[in-house]
Amino acid sequence: MSLTDFARRILPSERTSEKDAEGTQYGVIPYRIVEEQVVFLMITSRRSANWVFPKGSPIKGLSAVGTAAQEAWEEAGVKGEVEDEPIGHYVHPQNKDASLLDRVRLFPMLVTEQAESWPEEQERFRHWALLPQTRKLLASRQAARLAVDLHRRLVNN
Repeated sequence: MSLTDFARRILPSERTSEKDAEGTQYGVIPYRIVEEQVVFLMITSRRSANWVFPKGSPIKGLSAVGTAAQEAWEEAGVKGEVEDEPIGHYVHPQNKDASLLDRVRLFPMLVTEQAESWPEEQERFRHWALLPQTRKLLASRQAARLAVDLHRRLVNN
C-alpha cells in the first residue's frame, strides 16, 4: 500500500473540502528521540531556501492528517506516526499573493522511517537539530514556538 493510499484511510470523516482549500495548509513537526533528546527535522523551502517544517495545501480526498503525512513524504522523505490533533497553527504569506495569509496547522509526527531518496530531494535540503538550533533556524517564529510547545510536552511525559 502506498503512503497516499494509507493517508486516504486516515480519519475519513475529516477529509478536506473545497472550502478548506483557500487559506489553510497542513504540515508536520517531524521529530525523533535520540539518546534521550528530542531532535526536529527541518527542510528548506523551494522558493526562499528558508528552514521550515514540511507543509502544503489540502490534497483532494485526504484528511488534514493525511495531507500532512503526504507532504512529509514528498518534501522530507519521512514517514511516521502523525498525531490526530495539531499542536497548533501559525500564519504564513501565500505563495500566490503575499498580501494573503494561510493558516498552517502543524501535527506532531514521530518519524519511524527516513528514505535515502524521496520525491523532492533535488529541490530541498533536510536537517535534524536540537531545539535551540531549530528555534534559531526556522523562518517562522510562530512555528518555532510550536516546536517549543511540542518539546515541552515530550520531555514532561
